[in-house]
Order: sequence, then C-alpha cells, then structure tokens
Amino acid sequence: MTFGTYIKTQMKNYNLTQSEIMEHCSVSKTSVSKWCNDHVLPSTLGWHKLALLLSEKSKLPFSQQLLEMSETLPI
Repeated sequence: MTFGTYIKTQMKNYNLTQSEIMEHCSVSKTSVSKWCNDHVLPSTLGWHKLALLLSEKSKLPFSQQLLEMSETLPI
C-alpha cells in the first residue's frame, strides 16, 4: 500500500476531509492532495501532526500510529 492509498483509506474510515487534514497539519489543501496522490510525502512536522490526528481518530497509541504509517514508505 502506498502512502497516498493509506491516507485516503484513513480519510474514509474516519470521515476526514482534505480540509480537516489541511487545518490540523497546517498545510495547504494542495499539499494534502499531493500526499493523497503519491506526488510527495509530508515533511517531518506534517508527518508528526498527521500521526497525532490519526492517533486521536483511531484510538491507537501515537507510536503505533507512526509505525503503521511508516509501513507505507518505499524502502
């Protein structure tokens, strides 16, 4: 699964919009769109803020959320 696919799945699972992610992560809607379409990955700060948001929504511990997100990275 790519990072973009992961984000879109999480948005669907937790009824999140790109605008909500944009506001929580303090980025532009264009940035969120690029994440969702696998054009770029979030910055370290964006990654951290996104993990916090998804951790709150999923009730996963923050460290587990980071691990789940990192599994989408190409190695």
